[in-house]
Order: sequence, then structure tokens, then C-alpha cells
Amino acid sequence: MSWTVNKYEINNNAKSPVFRKFQCNHCKEPACASACFVGAFTKTPEGAVVYDPTVCVGCRYCLIACPFYVPTYEYDEALTPRVMKCTMCHPRLLEGKLPGCVEACPQGALTFGKREDLIKTARERIRKHPDRYVDHIYGEKEVGGTNWMYLSGVPFEEIGFQANLGTTPAPELTSGALSMVPIVIGLWPALLGGIYIMTQRKEKIVAEEKALSVKNAIDATQATADEKTKKASEKAEQNKEKAVERAVKEALNEATKQSGKESS
Repeated sequence: MSWTVNKYEINNNAKSPVFRKFQCNHCKEPACASACFVGAFTKTPEGAVVYDPTVCVGCRYCLIACPFYVPTYEYDEALTPRVMKCTMCHPRLLEGKLPGCVEACPQGALTFGKREDLIKTARERIRKHPDRYVDHIYGEKEVGGTNWMYLSGVPFEEIGFQANLGTTPAPELTSGALSMVPIVIGLWPALLGGIYIMTQRKEKIVAEEKALSVKNAIDATQATADEKTKKASEKAEQNKEKAVERAVKEALNEATKQSGKESS
């Protein structure tokens, strides 16, 4: 988990731990803005990357696209979740004020100004104090450059920075895949509609086949029952005829015997 300011214990016999401020670096060419197909992220003339929650659809492509893993999502807000990140206090900038963190820092660890001036200041500090700073301005060239940059007295990778990002702007690396997002979003309703129609048709065919199978089974059962009933009826009729024949024979025999008695 990352907080606004993180503490790092460095194994170099440092007299004190190293603290690092974790926030949006406000890339010159922001990956979050290039990934957002509804334009919820905007790069402002002041250098800040701002977010408009009223148009956000919650796809969270920005979380995946950011090379610094900065944006977070309000998963605990079920009805109105937002993407959260530093906006460089953009409303304050429009009023001519400093970002809140810069104004509040009692040690002067944060400096605000034009990017080119900040780079000159950083180079001068490195030149004057080579024993205090690593000879690198993090954010000057990383992923095409950022508007929030860092100086450090220890290797950047030791305090959680991504040290292998290269200098290519992130949008150039993701443009091929992300360009397909609007197309997919546009085709998605038609695709789902087609799948629904095919599913309904398949279910109808299955239902018809099931009904036909049931009918055939009933017809076969009825035919078997009719056959058994017919055979039973025929057998009963035969038994009836035999019974009548026996009765007639018995009656004739009885009549013959009676006639013989009377003759004698």
C-alpha cells in the first residue's frame, strides 16, 4: 500500500530514513488520458492532468495504462465510485496559488514553477552537492517527461520508483491496442444483441425438439397401450366364445342324457 508520503529504511548507514512523496506525476503525454475513450482525463495548459467523474464510465483502463500505478478506484463506493489521484490542486493554480502540498511543506522539499526553470534548478543543486544527490532528475525524460520531478540522495529504485520505463511516451506504447476500444464499445451492443437472438433461437429449437420428443413418446406409449388393449379384448372375446361353446356342449350333453332316460 502507498500513502501520500512513504518512509524507506535504506541499508547504507544513513543517519535518517528516506521519505518519498507518492502522487500523480502529471506526464507531459499522460497515458491515462490516452487510454480514456470518454475523455474523463484532460491535460491542462498549466501542466496538471485533471479528472471529470461526470463522464467516467468506470472502465478503469487508466489504472492499467499508468506506468507509475498512480490512479486508484473507490471500490467501497457502490453507487458513485470515482478514480482518485492528485490533480496538482488545479483549481488553486487557476487562482494563482501554489499547490497545497508545496505551500504547506515546512522544509521546502517541494518547489513549484515552470518546468524548464525547475530542471535548471535541479541541475544546479546536483552540481553544487554531488555528494547529496544522485546525478539524475527523475521525470525529466521518463516516459517522455513528467511535470512532477524528483531529486534523490539514494538510487531511485531503492525508494519504489520504476527505474526501467524508458523515454518513449506511454501513449505511443498503448495506442495500437487502445485505439480498438471505441470500436469494441460501439460494436458491443450489436454483438450482445446478436448473441441474444442466437441464444433465443437456439432455445426455441431446443424447446420444439423437446416438445416433439415428448409427443413421440406419448404417441408410442399410447400405441403400445392400444395394442395391448386390442389383444386383451381379442383374448377376452375368444375366451367368451369358448365359454359359450362349452356351455352349449354341456347343455346338449345334458339334453341327450335326459332324452335317453325318458326313452327307457
